[in-house]
Amino acid sequence: MDIQRYQEWEQRFFHKLPPAIRTFLQNISGFLHLLVLRFVEDRCITQASALAYTTLLSLVPLMTLVFGMLSAFPAFSEIQNDIQHFIFENFVPASGAVVQDYLENFTQKTSQLTAIGIAFLIITALLMVKTIDKALNTIWHSNRSRNPVTSFLVYWSILTVAPLLIGISVFVTSYLTSLSLWSDVVERHLGLQVLNILPFVTSATAFTLLYMLIPNRRVPMFYALLGGICAALLFDMAKRGFALYVTQSPVYETIYGALSTIPLFLIWIYASWIMILFGAEVTYCLTIYRRSEYHNQKLSGYSNFIYSYRLLGHLWEAQQQGSTLSLEVILSREGWQNELRLMDMLRRLKRHHWVYRGVEGDEWGLARDLGEVALLDLYKMMVSGIFDTYPELPDKHQSWNKNLEQTLEPIRALTEQEMNKPLKTFYSQHLDIQEK
Repeated sequence: MDIQRYQEWEQRFFHKLPPAIRTFLQNISGFLHLLVLRFVEDRCITQASALAYTTLLSLVPLMTLVFGMLSAFPAFSEIQNDIQHFIFENFVPASGAVVQDYLENFTQKTSQLTAIGIAFLIITALLMVKTIDKALNTIWHSNRSRNPVTSFLVYWSILTVAPLLIGISVFVTSYLTSLSLWSDVVERHLGLQVLNILPFVTSATAFTLLYMLIPNRRVPMFYALLGGICAALLFDMAKRGFALYVTQSPVYETIYGALSTIPLFLIWIYASWIMILFGAEVTYCLTIYRRSEYHNQKLSGYSNFIYSYRLLGHLWEAQQQGSTLSLEVILSREGWQNELRLMDMLRRLKRHHWVYRGVEGDEWGLARDLGEVALLDLYKMMVSGIFDTYPELPDKHQSWNKNLEQTLEPIRALTEQEMNKPLKTFYSQHLDIQEK
């Protein structure tokens, strides 16, 4: 459902409610509509599957780097086993202990690697973060590339901050419980609360930093925090639900037996990325959603015609060079366009098979030859007016109606004649003028 259809539905559903309640519900429903729309259009489900596969290949290199960095700090090296237990106990539901044993065996074997092997592990881990970078920047519609030095610093900070957060969390908890003065207090009053809330705080902080550092755009900290909290809540609920499903309905264990841990772990990684990308969409939608803009996207047919004409012109120029355009580039060329309106226009043209969206998700191109469609076709699609069928008049033979028809008919015929030209000629003539 695009914005215009949503507005029609909203008008029917909310118009009888009191103004205060109507405004509140419009804010909530408008944001949720935009969120679901963006989640589907950005192909987050597909991206989550690609990230899950990449995570599986990069897991051992990531763990090697994480625990290697933590071992550089004496305070953390002493509690390395506690950190591993904390990660798998709180972030991997159900069969976390089995997965931990497998990964510990793999990680221990990496100590036998040569310098080339260690370099390969580092490259694999960085490529993992690069894949995350690509997915999040697709959501933020940013195709600007960072320079290699900046990219390396951002990626390395992600690989460094995450383990430090976990290490600090475990260290603080262990330190407090070791104090004789605090031990009774922690055990009786704070123990369960701290241990229950610590994984949530850690994951919310990690997601917030992820949404702030990775996108190659300015992301307000407050919106990143809200997105991080949303992702952490979904993560926690999914973890509990997944653990309950595995214990109460052991279907995979019945089918796969001792190998049931593998498909369950894969499903959990996939579900985790869906929630992380959903939190990213929440952050992105918060940055672009403005109720006044979202609920006033319905423009006149003539305005839609002008916007779509200019949009097709930019895409046609790119097509002549054998390329497509990203949303960011189109916005830079049309300063008067806001992002919501532009996306709604692209969706409308895509629905009528005038444009297509590239595999990368952020690229748009022409789906039709503009030499085979007329400006009149675009006008009829966007404008309701002079070319529509006349409504049933009370008295067709009344002189008022006859006079109106006689006046409009020559205008309609002349307009149709002038606009019934290939759309391509309007853009190619512009190029001819520029060349002269």
